[in-house]
Amino acid sequence: MNPHEPWGIYIHYPFCQRKCHYCDFYFSTLLKYRAGYEEVFWIEWQQRRKQWLPPNALVSLYIGGGTPSLASETFLKKLHKSIYPFLPSIEFTIEVNPEHVSLENIKLWRAIGVNRISIGVQTLNPQLLQLCGRTHTPTQVFKALELLCKHFDNVSVDILFNLPNQTTLEILHHLEQLLQFPIKHFSVYGLTIERRTYFYFLYKKGLLQQDETAFAEQFLAIDAFLTEHGFIHYEISNYGLKNYFSRHNLLYWNRHAYLGLGPSAHGFLAPRYRYANVANHHRYRRYLQQNRLPVEKEEVLSDEELFYEQLLLGLRLKQGIDLNTFSSVYQERIMQKIPLLEQKGWVQWRYPFLLPTLQGWLFHNTLVLTLMDL
Repeated sequence: MNPHEPWGIYIHYPFCQRKCHYCDFYFSTLLKYRAGYEEVFWIEWQQRRKQWLPPNALVSLYIGGGTPSLASETFLKKLHKSIYPFLPSIEFTIEVNPEHVSLENIKLWRAIGVNRISIGVQTLNPQLLQLCGRTHTPTQVFKALELLCKHFDNVSVDILFNLPNQTTLEILHHLEQLLQFPIKHFSVYGLTIERRTYFYFLYKKGLLQQDETAFAEQFLAIDAFLTEHGFIHYEISNYGLKNYFSRHNLLYWNRHAYLGLGPSAHGFLAPRYRYANVANHHRYRRYLQQNRLPVEKEEVLSDEELFYEQLLLGLRLKQGIDLNTFSSVYQERIMQKIPLLEQKGWVQWRYPFLLPTLQGWLFHNTLVLTLMDL
């Protein structure tokens, strides 16, 4: 690993008080196992540090989940001691639920060096919150944002669109309400019905439908609204004010190295090595107690897999892909497809950059597969 290459750390905190009906990330609602996870986590931390963590160039630490705002004070303070040499130059993000935001927790998060908050709002419609399995209320969202924005300069909000019976006007009204607060970043995700979710159960029963027309309409309306309010649509699902893009997620999309810690976490050592940890906290704990890294899958990308990944991730970004980063063989394959893609209105060609349009983002997967000749 290049000691000067920017890299990040992702920590998966795999516990939730309740299962969200749309989420297929690994988590457990058995909170009695939190202490065991927090204990063995440090074994993996030490093993990974010895294995391949460079001494500098750390740019981001991100605690996701699950529900990281359930993490104990002891765990977070130990993490602070472990990363203290890198503070305050890094972006340090923690995901929180509105119902967990209190002055006491804010003081703890600030004390350990957190400088960016990602709050899971999802919607301000009480009925849709209930349908999604969320436990907070719109009132709790407003109270949480008022507190957070007083103590953190960098607050990001997660929003869902294309929920059942959700209208475009409703979404825009909710965004307008949220912009009463000095929010710097939005992550806006269109609902995808994943197999291991309650929503998938409802979908198979015919009790939940998705509207592709509504998806496109809402995607474009959100783009118009947020860009009109000064946000830059820098990635398919992400909007930030200038200088407030997610440094951590940019590591993923630009294929820089990152370390994944915790059950189901993924890691990447540029340019080709990827690994995934076991997606079960009992197995995770057992592996570490046996002094084994809790890895379930490792792979070294082939040339074709690398090409696919460069397209898949690079075309998520507004800046697109730079053809100079591809070998001559793959450059030629891309060049052959550009006229067709321009005709469809999916890309703009500004040598040496191939930039996705809004329509290209709507057909992102098809765009990538077209370039792959698949």
